[in-house]
Amino acid sequence: MMRRLALAACSLAVPLLLAAIGVRLLASGPFLRLVYGRPGFPAAEGFDAAERLALALPSTRFIVNDAPPAELAALRHAGAPLYSADEIAHLVDVRRVVRRLGQLASAFGLWLVLVGLAARRGGWLAAWARSLARGGWLTLTAVLLLVPALALSFDLAFTRFHQLLFEPGTWQFSDDSGLIRLFPERFWYDSGLAACATLVAGGLVVALVAGRMAAALERR
Repeated sequence: MMRRLALAACSLAVPLLLAAIGVRLLASGPFLRLVYGRPGFPAAEGFDAAERLALALPSTRFIVNDAPPAELAALRHAGAPLYSADEIAHLVDVRRVVRRLGQLASAFGLWLVLVGLAARRGGWLAAWARSLARGGWLTLTAVLLLVPALALSFDLAFTRFHQLLFEPGTWQFSDDSGLIRLFPERFWYDSGLAACATLVAGGLVVALVAGRMAAALERR
């Protein structure tokens, strides 16, 4: 019974680890350049392309580092602060959510390694590999359930996501705010698609590699 629970936790660790990796990839300069450079991506009123990228990069890095909020407050555009206090508070909240995801993924990742070591000593490493493969397929299933929601009603999915993670009234801003001009709805739509693609690719790799590993161990 305990072994089954341990292996089930390993399966759950896979999508969490892949999600944490995906967040790191999306919160990066290369991804920003890719999205901003896509044909048809909306321009930001009052910003040229170079200004937009120069201000978006430190804003994105803030999500995944330990910089103080004062660094966001110091960002300026057209002689005025780029962000209001409410916008900075929201970015702090976003960082807190990302950090919690990372901490949870790290804990599950450590659990996955510890169970793997125990499985190797106990002679049930194939079962451990099978649990990883199941985690890969679980990731793919979750994405297949998520994609229709994004495709059919992205606005609703976006709203529900924020309502789940943030306090009411802390995440909605006017269209002329710095946060919305730098990161419009199209940015988050593209980010959602990229996240799904990352999860699909990662889940498929884990499922296939771990499945082959398990098969090889079972043939011994």
